[in-house]
Amino acid sequence: MFIINVSTYINTYAKKTKDSLDSLPPLAYTENPLRLAMDIIKQLGELALASRLRRLSDRLTQEVAAVYKSQDIDFEPRWFPAFYCLVQNETMSIMDMAKALGITHPAVNQIAGEMIKSGLVASNKCTNDKRKRLLMLTEQGRAMLPQLQTVWRDIELSARDLITASGNDILAVLERVEDQLDTQTFYDRFARRKRQRQLEEVEVIEFDPKAQPDMASYFKSLNVEWIQKYFEVEPGDETILSNPVKEIIEPGGHIFFARYNDEIVGTCALIPHGDSYELIKMAVTEKCQGKQIGKKLLTTSIATAKSKNARYVVLETNSKLSRAIALYRRLGFVLVPSDSPGSLTRVDMRMKLNLAEATV
Repeated sequence: MFIINVSTYINTYAKKTKDSLDSLPPLAYTENPLRLAMDIIKQLGELALASRLRRLSDRLTQEVAAVYKSQDIDFEPRWFPAFYCLVQNETMSIMDMAKALGITHPAVNQIAGEMIKSGLVASNKCTNDKRKRLLMLTEQGRAMLPQLQTVWRDIELSARDLITASGNDILAVLERVEDQLDTQTFYDRFARRKRQRQLEEVEVIEFDPKAQPDMASYFKSLNVEWIQKYFEVEPGDETILSNPVKEIIEPGGHIFFARYNDEIVGTCALIPHGDSYELIKMAVTEKCQGKQIGKKLLTTSIATAKSKNARYVVLETNSKLSRAIALYRRLGFVLVPSDSPGSLTRVDMRMKLNLAEATV
């Protein structure tokens, strides 16, 4: 029954994720449910990296606990790093210990509480700062130290034997992994991959009024949605939104639509002005914002302007639209002054991108 349930779970989970789990190899039959569970973690590879490291840590911790028990030493493996800090330092605050070990303040607090309860460690308030708790070894803790040091030496040599037998310097690998996480967190790596995947899921289509006459309605509806949310539709908006072919396409401009999950969810347009293009009427429906749709539209527009040998892309916006402005800045747009009023009353900012410097 256990094997059937686990197999069903993995197969269902693989169908839901629709990515790397789709190619999971068949589970090897085993009569040992625990072994099957361990095989699942191994088969999941990088997806279960943290789980596999935790499993290894738990296994080593249990075996070291057995070592202490066999030597009649009442000592928990999880106490070792904190206890060792107090061997090296006569006193140490909870905060300093947390920093030295690279773990959280609550975690150190919990371990300290266990060691205090065992009689190995004492806690006193700092004379200079009553808010600080200082930890120190008790006489019982110091008396246990020689026996612990003997066992620690054997544990160290046993760990070295294990690493050597594996054929890999796992400590060096772990250090490199930690250095990489210091350089870029796992969350940031995930966010970068997610953004790239979202970009790939968005299809940008250039509007062809002869082949796609019905798509003109999306240009108006998508823009009216966001304009009415923040401002009011002005006569200048209505002129362009109701006549996009005449106002944009016929003068040599371009209109783009973003398709996501088979639905038109965004749009923008380029209008030529001498050696520049003006980016206008960029809109993404609210339910699909945050999925890189605006970025895909903007990068497509920039690439199009470059292909037409334009020197700049310019735009007008409003300071209230902070998310859009942040996107413009990330892609190289900078604020520029203007001595003339904007084409619409809501305009209070102008931005320009030098295409010679654009990396898109």
